[in-house]
Amino acid sequence: MSNFEQQVNLKRLELDRTVNKIKDIKAEVEAVESKVREGKIIFSGVVAEDIIYVGQEGIIYHQFEELDFSICLPVEKESEDQEVELTPWIEYLDFQLADEGKHLEQKIMLKVHTLLMKESQLKVKPGAADTYRVAVIVNEVEKEQIIEDKFSFRSEMNRLKQVEEATAEVKNLESKLVSGQAIIQGKLRQQFFFCDEQDISRQEERESTFDVSVDIPDVNSDLQLEVEPLIDSLDWQVIGPETISTRIVLKLQLRIIDFREMGLALNPTGPTMVLDEAVLSNQKQTIEVNTFELESFASNIRNIDVELTDLELGMISDYIIVEGQLEYDIYYLANLQTEPNVECYQQEAVPFSTLIKTCGIETGMEVVIKEATEVEEIELLNNKTLKQETLIDLEVSVFKREQVNVTVDETGRLITGQVVIDEGIEEFIIDIST
Repeated sequence: MSNFEQQVNLKRLELDRTVNKIKDIKAEVEAVESKVREGKIIFSGVVAEDIIYVGQEGIIYHQFEELDFSICLPVEKESEDQEVELTPWIEYLDFQLADEGKHLEQKIMLKVHTLLMKESQLKVKPGAADTYRVAVIVNEVEKEQIIEDKFSFRSEMNRLKQVEEATAEVKNLESKLVSGQAIIQGKLRQQFFFCDEQDISRQEERESTFDVSVDIPDVNSDLQLEVEPLIDSLDWQVIGPETISTRIVLKLQLRIIDFREMGLALNPTGPTMVLDEAVLSNQKQTIEVNTFELESFASNIRNIDVELTDLELGMISDYIIVEGQLEYDIYYLANLQTEPNVECYQQEAVPFSTLIKTCGIETGMEVVIKEATEVEEIELLNNKTLKQETLIDLEVSVFKREQVNVTVDETGRLITGQVVIDEGIEEFIIDIST
């Protein structure tokens, strides 16, 4: 990207009271938004300020302001499906009082690191360099699904004479992997532009749902599924003054991804990818002991299933905070008043939290956690009280985002990720004095 300087002119600030002196101005960039369009990046945000000043009576006051700005940055290497990442910061801020302390004039220099990327597939060569988390493509499948529908336009005013055009789009796409199978669900939104019996052009739209399953050997819920839908064709036929039938050929491109940590062979002249470098990892085992009061008199515990859910991660100095909930499904035989040895079910939930030591973690790093739970011991203290121990295995990995020049090799591993197309540092001035 070419370095250039632009200026944004804003109206000077009116202060809440007459000011003797500006003590300090604290400012930061917030609410950053961006999009790539027609050879430029449209970049907008807010400069949030805390203006600290001395009033005429010697009292220190705070005035909070939000300065909206918008600017266009040039894109020299434009292509489809680009993503942009902007990191703005305030390089310097200059200010002076005007109109005998009633207004504040400022000049703020903003610098923006601009990273233009595109999702791409590359065959990369493994190596002995630093370890990175990469998205390895383990399988790709294309599924063609034919969807046929009939729609009725029941209003007398909308009786069909001729359909001029019909369009369709996929909405609310959801997908998941189960053992040996991919499940894809979504909605089809169809629009019809037609002429009615009064020769008036009209438009109607309808939504329908679809559900597709695809058999894929050796997949499970631990892998990630990406689905790209494509409306390959849309045919329609008017079969009466109120009814239209449609036939849609929907193509689904399925990509099965396994996130793995692997070393890569680096090449200073190779493509630049944005990857997560493995910085550190740690494991922790803990045993949770809980006691539950059963709803019925138990003669025997058949089984207990436990799962750690609603995991949330936080960070303090040299530690990762892990919080969640242990959910128990308890199956037991109970002696009821009418019958003995009736199988009963009870659900319990217990809050869970622990600390995992991770020296060297910094703000902005990503934390990934893997967990496993196992019921270790079950004991009926009496026919209404259950004591159990759960073993919890936690493994945390910490990653730092880096730009890496990889080695392309036709015999290498096929991965998908963000490839850097262009980057640069731009600067512009916000002049608050008009």
